[in-house]
Amino acid sequence: MRVLALHGTKITNLPLSGKLEALQHLSVNHCRSILKLPLSLGTLASLIELDLSSTLIVELPSTINELYLLRVLKIDLTFVRELPCAIWTLKRLEELHASKCRNLDGEISEDIKKLSALRVLRLGYSRIPGLPDTISELTNLQKLDLRHCDELRKVPNLPSNLKSLSLSSKLIDTISDISTLDKLEELFLADGSEEQGSPFERQIEVIGCFNLWLGSLSDLKILQLSLLKIQLLPVGLHLLCKLTKLSLCCIHLKKLPKLPPGLFTLSLHQYKSGTGLPDLSYLELLSEFELSDCAVTEVAGLGEFKSLRVFRISHCDLQQLDELTNLIFLASLNVSYCRSLERLPDLSKLKKLKDIKIMGCPKIPDFESLHSLLNLLEPSSSIIEVESSSEAESSEPAYTEHSSFEGAERNYEGMLYIEIVKSELFYKIKHGFNFEM
Repeated sequence: MRVLALHGTKITNLPLSGKLEALQHLSVNHCRSILKLPLSLGTLASLIELDLSSTLIVELPSTINELYLLRVLKIDLTFVRELPCAIWTLKRLEELHASKCRNLDGEISEDIKKLSALRVLRLGYSRIPGLPDTISELTNLQKLDLRHCDELRKVPNLPSNLKSLSLSSKLIDTISDISTLDKLEELFLADGSEEQGSPFERQIEVIGCFNLWLGSLSDLKILQLSLLKIQLLPVGLHLLCKLTKLSLCCIHLKKLPKLPPGLFTLSLHQYKSGTGLPDLSYLELLSEFELSDCAVTEVAGLGEFKSLRVFRISHCDLQQLDELTNLIFLASLNVSYCRSLERLPDLSKLKKLKDIKIMGCPKIPDFESLHSLLNLLEPSSSIIEVESSSEAESSEPAYTEHSSFEGAERNYEGMLYIEIVKSELFYKIKHGFNFEM
């Protein structure tokens, strides 16, 4: 036997009796009755992958150091309190997954440097207070996940070959200079702020002091910054020629700088600058654009996004979106809780538009907006959801679903939902809407 997968079973003990010398993959994922691992685990000399995720274990047996061939160890969502010294002897270990181990709060040993083959290290949502300086000696490490490590105070120098770094903490004071990580392809940085803190509060050294140079990260493709206490973004952002996806959540940001022209996806959250949103029409390749909880009264240059296919905007103060009519490739439109929005343009010319959701916009006249939306309907799969303005001030609508072989109908309180399947129209109109179909 080479593979033993016991996902979600009610076993209380690992069945390690018998001839398991050839076992290479063992998984007890979601076996929530397993509380402890036997010392005989060390007899599985051929084991390559061990998945203990979502069990109730609190410690790993000391004999784990006898799994000389082990390459992948997963203990996500367990109650493990510390990573034992035995782990650091697993010289062939390539992946260590320990995310959401919320009891994990011990120091990470300096002996982590012995894991010379380690490529992936996931410690997100744990309570570790820091990383040892020796982590920089892991020359094969490519992915490091420290997301929501809220007890983390300091991040030392990191291995130069990192390709993916995720880092956030409520207590973090210092981040090493990541501008030297010139092989990074994905970067997520957050200060762990949940409240709209003052920009004059304690800031992260390097980032908060605006000393971070991003221009050297020439391979960066995905960048997410959720830094609620900074006023200026790191310099060199516009030089990231390979960047295709950018997400920013920076409530105290004074001004949005020039962005990389090759962006495909742009998400802006809680952008509250008094200068408004600059003209971004130079982003000619942009195919997905999202604005959420931003203090913007207009989207300058919206009609120039000739490649835009998905546009989502919610909780913003704009009054009109007239330039939508120029977005000939737009396939999906979501406008939610823009309570100052007074009208929607005639969207019937947007032949590729198949997915529309309008809700929480009480100033849009019911008949005019719905009439233009209904003109879009063709004998192909289309979805339109529109909330009645009479219900727009209420909470987000509840719904129930019903489906059948021929088509589907969903009833939303205060909403119009239309779906066309196999050239047949199924619809439900409530709160006084009535159209001849």
